[in-house]
Amino acid sequence: MKREITLLTILLAGIYATDASASGAKALFYDEGDVSVQTSTKTKKKPAQKKKTKETAQNYLGISYWVDLIEPNGKVSRTTASRTFRSGDRIKLNLQANRNGYLYVVGVGSSGASRVLFPNAEGVANGIKAKITYAVPFDSSLKFDNLPGEETLLVMLSEKPMPDLAPGTKSLPEQETRQMLADAHVPGAKDLVIEEEVGEAAPLPASYAVAPVQALGKKKVLTLQIKLKHE
Repeated sequence: MKREITLLTILLAGIYATDASASGAKALFYDEGDVSVQTSTKTKKKPAQKKKTKETAQNYLGISYWVDLIEPNGKVSRTTASRTFRSGDRIKLNLQANRNGYLYVVGVGSSGASRVLFPNAEGVANGIKAKITYAVPFDSSLKFDNLPGEETLLVMLSEKPMPDLAPGTKSLPEQETRQMLADAHVPGAKDLVIEEEVGEAAPLPASYAVAPVQALGKKKVLTLQIKLKHE
């Protein structure tokens, strides 16, 4: 899908929760709550104290994400990637990690061609801090064209830099793209928990994707596949 975009990062205010009732995957991004999550392999017991909660949180790598929909009048409304967008809609993707790391965003077109959307150029830092929100892009937006369909974004959070994903690469090898898609964790994948909060009970809707660090292999990379539908 053709988009006119300029990708930069902005450091925004971190969102810290004061609601001690936060639990599950969501609790990784909050100061209080039970960070135990149900995976396909095992369930960790609920930590007895806040100190234990923080120790348990280090056993998981997670990404929180949501979409800002920018209306023609400039009004911004927060929603999730599960929304069906319309041709011409402009959006920003907001990402937050529970731990420090390196962030990469790759766009995969319907033809299978892919390109590195972030970092988009040499010199653009993609090292991120825990519980800080990063907007992609900063000084522009992603715009859906007039061809209805489904676009795929691969979001990767790595403990170390990934030199193979050169900033601004416009065409990744087909084999590399297939491998990234195969590595992508989607709902139902082993050891991955995805939770979504929407509706009236969630004034700040967001999705949370969490996996145990030990389940991510030697490279320790959490790969998330986000599909954006538009009509």
